[in-house]
Amino acid sequence: MESAITEELLALEHRVNDGWLKGEPDENLAILAGDMTYFDSAQGKRIDGIENVRPYFESFRGKLFMDGYEMVDGATQTRGPVSVLTYRMLLRKAGDIIPYNCTQVYARDEPGWRLIHSHFSRAKQC
Repeated sequence: MESAITEELLALEHRVNDGWLKGEPDENLAILAGDMTYFDSAQGKRIDGIENVRPYFESFRGKLFMDGYEMVDGATQTRGPVSVLTYRMLLRKAGDIIPYNCTQVYARDEPGWRLIHSHFSRAKQC
């Protein structure tokens, strides 16, 4: 069962990241829970709530900040309706590969999986 959840959430993440490849945050915005929280290494602090995350994501609309990506080492830990997905994203930009550690916390509700917490941080090269 855990591998099926991992595959399902990784497929969801692929749709989100494919959107970002085109400078479109719509796939990401569509899965956010209203009370979600967000961290990334470009922000000085946590962003709370979709009403605050939405303008941040919209500021990237039309901007292509990566040429491609690969998601590796995906794994989930699931307890009840909550699943923590972790993976390493290798972002390609201008010939460079920039590694990120990603933690996505999902909760399953009636429409499906909703992202309740997202954390991206630059990682060391390996």
